[in-house]
Amino acid sequence: MSDSRAALRDLVILTTSFVLIFMGAGAQQQFLVPFFREAMTWSPLERGFIPAAVYLGMAFSRVPSVWIVSALGERAGMMLGAASYIAFPALVWASPSYGVLVAGAALWGVGASMLWLTSSIRVLDVARETHYGTASGIFSSGTHVGFLIGVLILSRVAADSSLRDVFAVAAAVTAVGWLILVLLPAREVRREPPHLRMVMTIARSADGRIVIILLGVAAAGFGLMLVPLSECISDALGLSGLALAAAYPAARLVVSLAGGWLSDLLGRRVVLSGSFLVASAGLSWTAIAPTSPVALGVGIFAIGLLGGLVPTLAMAYVGDVAHPSTRLMVHGTLFTGQGIGVAGAMLVGQMLRIGLGSFGTAFAVFALVFFGCGIWSSTLSARPIPVQQG
Repeated sequence: MSDSRAALRDLVILTTSFVLIFMGAGAQQQFLVPFFREAMTWSPLERGFIPAAVYLGMAFSRVPSVWIVSALGERAGMMLGAASYIAFPALVWASPSYGVLVAGAALWGVGASMLWLTSSIRVLDVARETHYGTASGIFSSGTHVGFLIGVLILSRVAADSSLRDVFAVAAAVTAVGWLILVLLPAREVRREPPHLRMVMTIARSADGRIVIILLGVAAAGFGLMLVPLSECISDALGLSGLALAAAYPAARLVVSLAGGWLSDLLGRRVVLSGSFLVASAGLSWTAIAPTSPVALGVGIFAIGLLGGLVPTLAMAYVGDVAHPSTRLMVHGTLFTGQGIGVAGAMLVGQMLRIGLGSFGTAFAVFALVFFGCGIWSSTLSARPIPVQQG
């Protein structure tokens, strides 16, 4: 099989698998807090901490996952990580104690970091050098298509059956995605052994710091949607209003495809800066009218633009600045900020809402942060990140 046909095969298998994985495990996240609110007696911060634990687990395992994947092999690490996406919704359906759910959420975060690391690097390995943005966008679109369809299907399950059944359906759909991933053949690429000094060199570089922080802030939009926005929608519109969350993956789908391609033409910096400024404007409207279905939809769509573009551009950026032999290390280090951003927004958003007395004020704070990042991201360069080995 020619290299181009093999690359296309790999991209199709990965994207199809991720459609199903995110149709199930990805989309069920939108129903976690409403389910805990209905079925449990926990406080808002306790409810929010369970999904936050997923992203804290992901954040703190981003770099260690490079060592884990290096020891297990990239394909084994990918399959193990994908299996965690089946396990967590099944655990929520069983509804054990609070402590078990928190531990399970954190372990899912570890599995997620392994899956994202191995799958992203596989896409970059098979993509042509001038098409990293396009290939990253096509791959990312699979997650958004799955999340979009999943939110709509699971909303129907919640309305027709129960919130608890959402998690059983999600686990079953995710399992089909895992089976498709089995079809991906092993691919051997020579990697440099990971070293702690490599992590420090990457994280301390000027561009490395910018990318880590921007990924964290962009990911905060997803955290806002999963916890404060979910509760805001539930309060204003009821459970049926959660279908508005479909605006998030819809926006991510459009911009991951178009934005990745556009960044290949215009450069990562221009598209990156614009995405933060648009997100700031959209969330500002939501802050002004937090009970309006239109304003809520616009805010969700705006942060979806941010959530679709920034990880796609960061993934392509890894292809731009890192040699194939060091991509695992560079990707693992730069994407550390992503999990921290999601978890931080879940918890900080709830604390701002409680402390300031309204959802709108909390959203205004994040809109201001997004605006600042839009200005700051214009300083990003495309210089190779130097990797110093130990």
